[in-house]
Amino acid sequence: MVGRLRRSLLAGDQSAAGSLAALAVLGVPGAHPGSWQGLLPISSEEPLSSATDSIAASRIEAFEKCPLHWFVSSFGMDSVGFQAALGTLLHAALENSSSITPTEYVDQHWQEIEFDSALTERKVRKEAVKMAGLIEQYLQTEPELIAAEQGFAIEVAGLRIVGKIDRIENTPAGPLAVDLKTGKKIPTKKEAAANRQLSIYQLAIEQTQKVQTVGGKLVNIGDGKLKQLEQPALREQDRTELTELAKRITQQLDESYLTSFDEHCSQDGNCQLLLKRVITGG
Repeated sequence: MVGRLRRSLLAGDQSAAGSLAALAVLGVPGAHPGSWQGLLPISSEEPLSSATDSIAASRIEAFEKCPLHWFVSSFGMDSVGFQAALGTLLHAALENSSSITPTEYVDQHWQEIEFDSALTERKVRKEAVKMAGLIEQYLQTEPELIAAEQGFAIEVAGLRIVGKIDRIENTPAGPLAVDLKTGKKIPTKKEAAANRQLSIYQLAIEQTQKVQTVGGKLVNIGDGKLKQLEQPALREQDRTELTELAKRITQQLDESYLTSFDEHCSQDGNCQLLLKRVITGG
């Protein structure tokens, strides 16, 4: 009914306004104009280059897959729920593991995560304790730590890439970039070998530490099992691919965002929303 009344109002039927007002008083979703998309004027027609003068290494693959989805998730339209907070908590548990066990860290900081229901909290807490235990299992191999949460900012073909490397570990052959993954989707060996984020971490170590890495490693704990996947050391071909990718990203940042919401993984409704002329003025 609300949709039909809104279409009638848009077509010029002013009587629909009264009906919508009555429904809004009753709290019917979508009846109040304050909830309608596209009524406000375009906030800015200025280019976004000043807002996108750098890109996070963790979002490179998202940009490569769907630039519009990257924009949506990077500039506030993407909802940040407890899963993101859980990932942050587990990364912090790994970072502080030299002074407190990951399980203890999760227990002490658990109240920092907000949940909609007690049932969800109990379920997720059980998963979190399991993943903290998997971090401890990984650390039992006693990898030699060089740095944890190592921040960096590098330039590749004029594109500024920033990020934090979860761990840089020492091996007899040289430094290894390590990235902790808490998501349930576990990449294949082939996907891990080609992981852009891990490749950029390797490149960042080489540029900032002035030493060649021996490779990278994804430490996956999200599906209830510890699974380590390796990435070889960067080849010249890999560096060339990263340079070409940086050039493409820079070009698209200066122009417009292409969307492929019919193909990318999430079928993101916000991507489709931004295609509407009333939202973006496009």
